[in-house]
Amino acid sequence: MKIHTQFTTPTPEVEQFKEPLRVGIGGPVGSGKTALTLALCKRLRD
Repeated sequence: MKIHTQFTTPTPEVEQFKEPLRVGIGGPVGSGKTALTLALCKRLRD
């Protein structure tokens, strides 16, 4: 699975966010929601 990220200025390293990031993931059973959530968490953590 590839994850593409693209940011416009200011970059997340510079911006001081006050709210948590919210991501909505939907789909039927067996569509890979858990795998996508895991991949997003790992990518955003790094």
